[in-house]
Amino acid sequence: MTTLAASSTARQGSASNIGRILLGFALLYAVYCGSAMPLAAVEPTLSALARTLLTLATVVVLELSLFRQPVAGAMGRLGLGWPGARWLGVAAVAGAPLVLFFPVYSALTGTAWSLPAGWLWTYLGYVTVSGLTEEVMFRAFLFGRLRAGRGFWAAATLAMAAFTAVHLLLFLRVNTFVAVAATLLAAAGAYPLAYLYERASGSIWPCVLLHGLAHLITVVAWPAGELTAPLAFMAVAAVSPWLVFAFGPRR
Repeated sequence: MTTLAASSTARQGSASNIGRILLGFALLYAVYCGSAMPLAAVEPTLSALARTLLTLATVVVLELSLFRQPVAGAMGRLGLGWPGARWLGVAAVAGAPLVLFFPVYSALTGTAWSLPAGWLWTYLGYVTVSGLTEEVMFRAFLFGRLRAGRGFWAAATLAMAAFTAVHLLLFLRVNTFVAVAATLLAAAGAYPLAYLYERASGSIWPCVLLHGLAHLITVVAWPAGELTAPLAFMAVAAVSPWLVFAFGPRR
């Protein structure tokens, strides 16, 4: 009887913990999405930076209030610590096909591409709001919280389900093609990015690097009517992150 009672209590505690994590994630994502409209009139990259700061501050508030963490623990949940050069290098290797895609595709097809004026500033906005902010939300907060007391694959699957579910909201805001592509890429990258986050000792920077490289396509200009290149790039972006699994811990 004592064993059964203990088992029941453990299950209830686990369910309660998942409930708090999902509640915190829902509130966090609401702030992330809800801040877009009030900042719509602001220059896009400045808006992205503001949304990132607001979302990071929300993580700290949730850790302090919902999870009763001390200030140091709440700040640590952001995952902003140094990961070490090795895992940044692994992220760079996994992201190399994304960088090489453009010259290789151009050489194979003769299709010209270019970077418009001010592309680096625009790209900074994408990396900040879609790379840094989403990695804090999905890897440091959601996966990091779910990982406690669970195996890697179980935690990564739960995080992937939530990550994919919120991307379904894109169907309400953008065209179907963009929504489908973003959802599929989110699902494809969930496990590799969770693996990278864990191997980097809870630092999000390798994930930000790899995630950011997947957004290179957003600042590249193609000839009018060119649809094959973006589709081909998305195929590469769905596969190349899985290269991180070729790298394990040092023996």
